[in-house]
Amino acid sequence: MAFVNTTRSGDRVVAGKAQGTPGGTKQLTVNVMPKNKTAQLTIKRTLGQQGSASFDGRGTVTMSVQDGQAITIFGGDVSDKPRNMAITSAINGMSVPGTFDFTVFTVDAVGTIQGTIEQALPKRVLANSGRKLTSGSVPLPARTMRTLYQDLVTVQNGVVTVAQPDGKRDERALRGSPDLDRVGHRFLDEVLTYGGIVIKGTIVPSGIALTDFSRKLLNPSVAAAARESFNVTRIKFANEQVFFNGQFRRNTVCINNIPDDSTDDDEDLIPDDGAVWSIDTPSVVLRPSVPSAVADGEVARGRYLFQEQVEYGGVRVSPFVVWSWSYSYINPIGPKLFMQDNSLGANDNKMTLMFLQVPRC
Repeated sequence: MAFVNTTRSGDRVVAGKAQGTPGGTKQLTVNVMPKNKTAQLTIKRTLGQQGSASFDGRGTVTMSVQDGQAITIFGGDVSDKPRNMAITSAINGMSVPGTFDFTVFTVDAVGTIQGTIEQALPKRVLANSGRKLTSGSVPLPARTMRTLYQDLVTVQNGVVTVAQPDGKRDERALRGSPDLDRVGHRFLDEVLTYGGIVIKGTIVPSGIALTDFSRKLLNPSVAAAARESFNVTRIKFANEQVFFNGQFRRNTVCINNIPDDSTDDDEDLIPDDGAVWSIDTPSVVLRPSVPSAVADGEVARGRYLFQEQVEYGGVRVSPFVVWSWSYSYINPIGPKLFMQDNSLGANDNKMTLMFLQVPRC
C-alpha cells in the first residue's frame, strides 16, 4: 500500500472536535499493489491515551479500497501525542507494508489586553515582527507582523535580542499617533486612542513538526496566503453614535457581523514556538480629526465587538476569542477640540475580554 499525500501541501494533521470546533478532514489517495487486489484499511491509535479519527462522519474506522481510490480522514478526539494515529493496511487479511501516520489537533486561543507588547509576546515572535532582521551579520527578509515593530532584531546562535529599542514605548503621546508597542486601551493628549490585543493560539498536542502542517511553511519565498496552513480571522460588530445633552442625534456607523481580516501583517502564522499569534488594533471610524464629524457640544460613542478564531485549512480549530472596545469623546463648546468623555463611568473607555452589547443596525 502507498498513500499519496498531495492535498494541503502534504500535511499530516486533521482538525479535531474540541472546545466547540466542528472538526476537519484530510484527503488521501491510495495505491494498491498488486493493482487488482482489494485492501482493507484501519484507523487506530498507536501511541498515548487520546486521539480518534474515522473514514466518515459516523465513526467508521475500517474500509475496503481499490487502487487509485480517494479516501477522507475525519478528525475526532484530539491526540495527546504527535503522530499517534495511523492508517494501517491489510490484503486478504494479512498485514502489508504501508501506513499513514497523522495527528488530530486543536488550538487553544487566549487574549491578552494588559501590559507591553514585549511582555505579551515571546522574543521569537518579536523577531518575526521586525522590519530589520539579521542572523549574525546576514540580513534576513522580514516575515509577518511587519507593521508593529521597528526595532533592529538580531538572531545569533538561536538567541533573539532587540539590539536597538525604538524608545517609543511610553513616549509616543503625540496627537493622533498610537503607541503601537503597548497592548490595552488608553486615551492620551485628548484624542490619542489605542485599542490592542495580543492573541496566542497554542497548538495541542505540543511537539508537532512544522512540516506536518505544511511543507511550505519554511520556504521564505512563499507568501503567507499560499502556505496552506493557519489563519486568524475575525468578525466585527461596530456602532458609533452621536449625542447632545444626553440625547441621541444620529447613528454614523453601524456594522453587524462583518469579516474583518484584510491582511496577515499583524499575525505570526509559523508555529515554530508551538503557537500562532495575532495583534489586533481597531481604528476609530468616526474620526475626531474631521471637524464636521462632531459639532460643538456633541459626544461621540463607539462600541466594538470582535470575535476571533484560528483557522486551519478553512476550518475553525480554536474556541472564539471575544473582546470588546468602547470609547467616548466630546467636542466641547468653544475653541477647544475633543477630549475624553467619562460621563458613563467605569463601563466606558476600556477594553474587555467579554461580550459588549453593541447597538444593532
